[in-house]
Amino acid sequence: MEKHNDLYIITDTKFDDKEHIQIQFDEMTEILSRHKNVNYRFIIEIYNENMYLFLKEKKYPFKFFMFTLYKRWLDRNYTDLENIFSFCAENKIKGIIMYSFLFNSRIYQLSKKYSIPIYVHTENNIIRIAELLKYVRGVFTDEVDKTTLDAYFSTSTKLR
Repeated sequence: MEKHNDLYIITDTKFDDKEHIQIQFDEMTEILSRHKNVNYRFIIEIYNENMYLFLKEKKYPFKFFMFTLYKRWLDRNYTDLENIFSFCAENKIKGIIMYSFLFNSRIYQLSKKYSIPIYVHTENNIIRIAELLKYVRGVFTDEVDKTTLDAYFSTSTKLR
């Protein structure tokens, strides 16, 4: 990361209990203490409100957080989802990550209302990716690289 200034890391720690969170983030912080000016390029994926509050309470040196829904928004209740958007807005969380198949116009409206960008995963169909990119900030994919996506956009008349 010191040699490549455009490299960012999104954590995917999988744990949301305080014991595991502290072990993982203490270790990350210790490793980062030996490297200059890279902690701002870590994007911390949080799984719920309590995880975020715990990380902030412990004063870990990270600045950018994204809220992932796959462990938190299980009941698919839109009132609850609006509470998540509100929490993210209040705490300056930089985005919400969700399954691509759950994204819809209601979620897009919440994204606009709270000015919280949406990132979706995992989508490998180029046509679906192109459609999603009209409404979301980013798409996690296993197979589609930027060259392929650029070629699709430059030759597609569907998107004009």
